Amino acid sequence: MAPLKLDYNRYYRYHALVEALENFCLEFPKLTKLYSLGKSSGGRDLWCIELTNQETGAAECKPGFYLDGNTHAGEVTGSMACLYTIDYLLHNYGEDQQVTWLLNNKSFYVIPRVSPDGAEFYLTTPYTVRSSDKEYTFPDYADPSGLSGEDLDGDGKVNYLDQTIISYNNGTPKIMAGLSLGGSYKNFDLAVLFQGAAKRTVMLTGRSQVLLYNGTWNNFVNLLDYWTPENRDATYPRAWEGQYNQNNFYNSSFWLRNGNYLRLKSIDFGYTIPNKVTKKIGLDKCRFYFSGMNLFFWDKLKMFDPEVGDTGGWYYPQQRTLNLGVNISF
Repeated sequence: MAPLKLDYNRYYRYHALVEALENFCLEFPKLTKLYSLGKSSGGRDLWCIELTNQETGAAECKPGFYLDGNTHAGEVTGSMACLYTIDYLLHNYGEDQQVTWLLNNKSFYVIPRVSPDGAEFYLTTPYTVRSSDKEYTFPDYADPSGLSGEDLDGDGKVNYLDQTIISYNNGTPKIMAGLSLGGSYKNFDLAVLFQGAAKRTVMLTGRSQVLLYNGTWNNFVNLLDYWTPENRDATYPRAWEGQYNQNNFYNSSFWLRNGNYLRLKSIDFGYTIPNKVTKKIGLDKCRFYFSGMNLFFWDKLKMFDPEVGDTGGWYYPQQRTLNLGVNISF
């Protein structure tokens, strides 16, 4: 295989992509033709490069293959795959028998970037759009009410390259522990069980992010402290329904919570009536008791039970049970 000319270790912005197409045409004038199919709303040309050996016949007189990439803004890998295909075919013409036959007898129509405006927006900002950066009714960029990323690599741009590890812990705790205490004093007895977990983080999702989830369901009271023009120091972003702001849905440090907790799992407290009293009423033993399960827990999550497996809040809560009783032996 002949060596390829382009660098495929990065994504190409619009001008670099156009320059690569133009250079292909300068290097292989008999195999290429470059033309614009029209302009985007941002004024960028939608380029198509035609590949065939023009000396063996016009492109429109041969069976053709159509290839395009980057239909949606974030699908920038598709544009690089198109460039690689062009690069491979041109630089292996005359070197590879199959490639040579293809370009002599077939035509290729390649559009590397169907969404030039959206791709440029995706590569140069911390935000995402579906296809174009054209402003919609509720744009999710340049909006102080939503979340935005941080320029971690210091290159002056916030984009996909600024992703990083935000926690080496996850929903499965690295430490789980229990502590059982018990004792008695005179006629009183007490048994207590504590349970806890540490080195655990929880990423909020779904209903625990969105106040108006699907517009109809109940949600967590915490989310009522949301951004408005009058409440700019709110805890949460602006209340939204559906896909208003894609950036608000991404896993980020904003939604990451400390998942450590300590729970008073059970308690059993009793008092046994002295034998000299029970004998007088014909009883061998009489013990009054109070017991409880899942009485209290201490955590930083606050929104829902820290042991829940679904971080969107879809769960049946653990029941707190309280019991008063008496044990009698005859």
